[in-house]
Amino acid sequence: MKRIIELIKYSFFGGLTTVINLALFAILEQAGMNYILASSISYVVAVVINYFFNKQYVFGTAKKSKKESRTQFIKFISMRFISLGIENVLLYLLVSIIGIQVYFAKITLSIVIILLTYVANKRIIFKKHEEST
Repeated sequence: MKRIIELIKYSFFGGLTTVINLALFAILEQAGMNYILASSISYVVAVVINYFFNKQYVFGTAKKSKKESRTQFIKFISMRFISLGIENVLLYLLVSIIGIQVYFAKITLSIVIILLTYVANKRIIFKKHEEST
């Protein structure tokens, strides 16, 4: 039951930050910004917000020491920059090479990234001490 509640929280806050990501992307892209740059900026903003949601409300690791929190944040940001690179390459391929509509590609990739990063968040970034044994 605890895992189901955690997954529901992760989905809720992931969905919320995805809405922030997509809304900011749409605003920047409609303002004339290159879609890859708009995607990168909106992704980074959403990632920072998502980190605090995950730390505080989803995985309950807000009470870690400053050193543990710093290490956790570095792991989180590193993993997310890797996923940003993957998303941007795939976004370019889908939009500029294959010709898929930019918003459809962005939404689809955002959903895929959420699903893939859950495991990394759970098992690597926000791992609790009792889970590491």
